[in-house]
Amino acid sequence: LYGSTISSHKLVRLGSFVDDVVVWLDFDKTSEAIKLVQTIRQLGMRARLVVTTKDPKEYNDQEIIDIIDNGSSPDLRVVQ
Repeated sequence: LYGSTISSHKLVRLGSFVDDVVVWLDFDKTSEAIKLVQTIRQLGMRARLVVTTKDPKEYNDQEIIDIIDNGSSPDLRVVQ
């Protein structure tokens, strides 16, 4: 995403390419992330929310895989 929003039109297009969407924004954008997950689900797609205390850009590739696939990180706060 550029910023913390995406249009419903783009979400529908995304749904034709992927089965699951993981929303992981900066910690201070948690409320926006929750709303985005709700919107994705209302459009009929599966969505999960990841919230960590550190910015997503502060994780290396393996840490990102571990968080998304296994829900494991000492900084992980919420996964739905």
